[in-house]
Amino acid sequence: MKMYPTALVLSILLSSSLFSIATTPSINAQKNENKKDSKQNKHINPLAAVSEMAPDAIEFEWEKINIAPQYSAMDLEQALVAAYENNKAIIAARRETLAMHEKSSQAKAGFLPVINVSSSVSGNYGKNENSNSSPQNPNSISTSNAHDMAAEIKQNVFNGGATLSNIEAADKSIRAYWANLVKTEQDTFINVISAYMDVLTKRSTVEVQKAYKAAMKQNYETSFEKHKIGEETITQVANAEAKLKDGEAKLVQAEAEAAKAEAVFFNVTGGVSAGNLKLPPKPKKISESLDKILQQALQNNPSIISARYEYESSKANVDAASAQLVSPSIDLNASTTYTHSGSRYDPSRNNPAAADSRYRSHQVNNKVGVSLSYNLYSGGSYSSQRREAHERALGKKFAIENTKSTITSETKGVFEAYKAAKANIQNFKQQVKAAQIAVDSTQQEVDVGTKVVKDSLDAQFNLLSAQIQYLQSKSDYYKTSYQLMALMGYLNAKDLKLKVNYFDPQKHFETTPVGY
Repeated sequence: MKMYPTALVLSILLSSSLFSIATTPSINAQKNENKKDSKQNKHINPLAAVSEMAPDAIEFEWEKINIAPQYSAMDLEQALVAAYENNKAIIAARRETLAMHEKSSQAKAGFLPVINVSSSVSGNYGKNENSNSSPQNPNSISTSNAHDMAAEIKQNVFNGGATLSNIEAADKSIRAYWANLVKTEQDTFINVISAYMDVLTKRSTVEVQKAYKAAMKQNYETSFEKHKIGEETITQVANAEAKLKDGEAKLVQAEAEAAKAEAVFFNVTGGVSAGNLKLPPKPKKISESLDKILQQALQNNPSIISARYEYESSKANVDAASAQLVSPSIDLNASTTYTHSGSRYDPSRNNPAAADSRYRSHQVNNKVGVSLSYNLYSGGSYSSQRREAHERALGKKFAIENTKSTITSETKGVFEAYKAAKANIQNFKQQVKAAQIAVDSTQQEVDVGTKVVKDSLDAQFNLLSAQIQYLQSKSDYYKTSYQLMALMGYLNAKDLKLKVNYFDPQKHFETTPVGY
């Protein structure tokens, strides 16, 4: 009896390679092979390798036949390193953070003196022409010049604590930026992980679609041959051909989606191509308790940390605005001025013997004093600024609670998706097993004439759907696991122990110059 190949069954391996595609020969074909060589009766369990990622994996025997290309040149850690070093969003956030550090230096300048130096030079030239002048003294010329130099120093000694409040506001705002930098890093890593898993999934889907197309082609040829001998109608042949075209279209679509995923990967990693990839290890620091995850998220999530620091900064801004409104300002002042001037009067340019006059002077003036200023009325400007700061502080306070609520809701949603993906790995694995058995059984019945090729087509389509859903559940498991890590504040270069030169904003902040 002529045998026809069955559809290939997909299994994802946690080995040094990416996803492998496995297949099971039909029962009759396996019996024939057993007669030829008893050694081929040995089976291995390719799905047992996923037990680390999906606990309590159901084990059943499949013969391992790899048809997918092996992607082992780049792992997830290398992809994250590439993004950490090259992603433009992370680089831009770092530069913004460094720029923000200058706010502290600007605020601390309120404790330092202000020194101004000025210099000016002036000259005057005058010519007097008088028609009534005598021939011996027809005109006169006068010239003068002046050179002034001044230096002034002003040191504030009291402003109601406004400078201290400004420094505190700047420092808290800077720490909010640090938290936002971590959030940018985590968001980028989530995008990298999502793109990485999409590349793996889409590439494996291409291999599944290739196997499906091959099976549809074989079924079409089988139906055509049976039609020749009168065992199937032209309608059944047309249906088989339609399934073949459907398989071809699905393969083209899968290849396009794989190319799109690779383009996204290239973008989020900062220009690194998705060469050969392999399945990453199971994420760490994931608790099975939602309460523990929420506790960590509410404590370490960078969005919440940023919101807290922004609120502290806004309160300091209220104090600074209040000091500006109600407190006097006391300053020490010292200045020195040097003035040099000179003049010359020439009564007659045509009579060198005539007498002229010259004048020179030097003057130094030093002054030291204390000044006190108090705002009595400024058109309501300072009062308005204090009210504005107060309202902003209230808004930042409510923003903390809103951020907590958002993070709580998001964490619960991702946790449920995580549990669903974890359970679906088992469910779709069983579905793939059952669909494979159905394909084998249907193929046997087609061979003996109790079923038509259409029944085989339906069984193989069900197997295809189960395989793709199984792939997607694996991808969803990884994505949701890392999303939970991000929500808990652990998806950053240091916690992941990436082999990179860590960007330390605090170290730069401590070395930011003050006073020059």
